Amino acid sequence: MAQGTHPETQGEIPGIESTQSNDVEEQNGEQRKMLSPENGKEEPEKRTEEGEPSAVKVDMPMTIDVSRSQSPAVIAPDSIEPVSATPSPSPSDGLRRASSKIANLRAAFERQNSASSLPVSPVPRSPASKSPDASKRRFDRSPARGQDVESIKMREQQEAEIARLKHRLDKEAELRQAFEDKCTALEEETEDLQARLLEKDGQWRKEVEKKSKELAKEKERASGELTSIQRQLYELKKSIAAATSQQSQTADSTFAQEMQHLYHELQNWVVNNFRRVKVDKSPEEMCARLEAVAETRHLEHLKRIFESFDPAMKLPALQAVMAHYLMEIFEEPLLFGMPVDEAWRHHVKGAAETLPSILSPAALNKWRAVTLDAIKQSTKIKASVESASQSMSEMICITLNTLTEAEEAKSKLTSLNAIIKRTISLAHLFRVQRAQYEFILPSPGTAYSSDAMEDSSLEGEDPVVATVRCATFPAVWKRGDENGDNTELSNVVVKAKVLCKS
Repeated sequence: MAQGTHPETQGEIPGIESTQSNDVEEQNGEQRKMLSPENGKEEPEKRTEEGEPSAVKVDMPMTIDVSRSQSPAVIAPDSIEPVSATPSPSPSDGLRRASSKIANLRAAFERQNSASSLPVSPVPRSPASKSPDASKRRFDRSPARGQDVESIKMREQQEAEIARLKHRLDKEAELRQAFEDKCTALEEETEDLQARLLEKDGQWRKEVEKKSKELAKEKERASGELTSIQRQLYELKKSIAAATSQQSQTADSTFAQEMQHLYHELQNWVVNNFRRVKVDKSPEEMCARLEAVAETRHLEHLKRIFESFDPAMKLPALQAVMAHYLMEIFEEPLLFGMPVDEAWRHHVKGAAETLPSILSPAALNKWRAVTLDAIKQSTKIKASVESASQSMSEMICITLNTLTEAEEAKSKLTSLNAIIKRTISLAHLFRVQRAQYEFILPSPGTAYSSDAMEDSSLEGEDPVVATVRCATFPAVWKRGDENGDNTELSNVVVKAKVLCKS
């Protein structure tokens, strides 16, 4: 190995790490061995003209087997940069530093299994070595070493970021699971509430239906009691007026209310007794049955009711038959039920027919009211009125039973007889008034008039163009005022109840 400074030794070998303080003693021992006569020769110091010591020349027969090195960090000797060394004040210090460098290089190559053997020679000293920082020597790190450090830092940063993201993902997964559990619990609670609501709704519906039925029954009972109380009140007023012998006139509103009650009683009687009866006969068969039971004076009107008979209109048709028979009670000019075989009846009837030519309308109405009121209070007429009521009830029942082929029942006749008695009593009350009242039952086929008729089949507006199919209750017209004067005046007290067809 040539002595002197070699340019290839003036650089830093890649992969050399800084020596720790605990390796100093080992390195000093290696330096002593290398400076021994077997390892090399030390030349005496030679000073130049400026007084500086000459460079130390050391023979280093050191070679490293390249085939054993597998470290990618070792670089060929050509890449070694020159190492600048600052000479120490004394030759022994320079020799010690050179020996230390050689020992460091050798230890580094042995640890890393370097692939090349590099000769190391002392570096010429420069004047800069005289500065106080000359003892602080260091080797510059290679670019490969810097890249390794940067890659390690980058890898550590990536691992830290991955760990942070993984921790965040775990937190989000836990939060998502918590919300899913909460959502599931809320859905179960909602389903439970819906089931309970349906159950409660069913119970509430049953309770409401039960309460509605109870209220409907209570309403019917109260309505019946009200009707009974009103009738008792009317009878009480009438008896008081008769007992005090005071002539009083009944208001039109009272007549309208009484007629409305009578209409509902007739309607309820028909519904209760013939609702379940099946009538599916043709109009010809119904007319043939009428001819078998009805009197001639009633036959013409009744046949017109059943000429266009529809089984769906069974109940209104039967009620129309009853209304036609009741017209005999309302149309009696005197009092219905007066004894036929009594002579005084003929005299009263004759006077009523002849007095209009003598008396004024007001005087005639006053005579009629006073005379008929006196006859009505007589006890002799009560028996004949009872007999006439019974005969009328039997005739109506026979006719309706023949039309419907229904069975005869005593309760049916008894309840109808009570209604007929109230009808006769109401007709008598009309006749003892000074005002004159007329009863009109529209015939089938008559044009509908909203002024005097009310279509019971409609709940809304009256029909524009229609004809009467049958009339179930008569209209009441009033002629004159309460004193019997002004007979040219007229007004409708009660509208007729009819069933129309287009």
